[in-house]
Amino acid sequence: MSGRNLIRRQFSDRLRRAREQKFATATDFAVHIGLEPHTYRAYERAAAEPSFETLIAMCQALGLTPNDLLTLDKTHEVRSKSDGKRHHADH
Repeated sequence: MSGRNLIRRQFSDRLRRAREQKFATATDFAVHIGLEPHTYRAYERAAAEPSFETLIAMCQALGLTPNDLLTLDKTHEVRSKSDGKRHHADH
């Protein structure tokens, strides 16, 4: 999985888990923050990325910071551009 896809997948997983804690459905949450439900569901499926403004609105509604949703897990596997080998990266 590429670095961008990894970030997108982790973001979507965290977003869904946080949303489930405060809103019964994705539709309820989308309406609450002024999005079309299909647009929001694309974020939870990692099929799209929100704008900066939408990210901030989602975080405010969920009581989170962007860092809570965007930070990579502490250890993940990445492919080095220099040697093509897999390495564990610590953040």
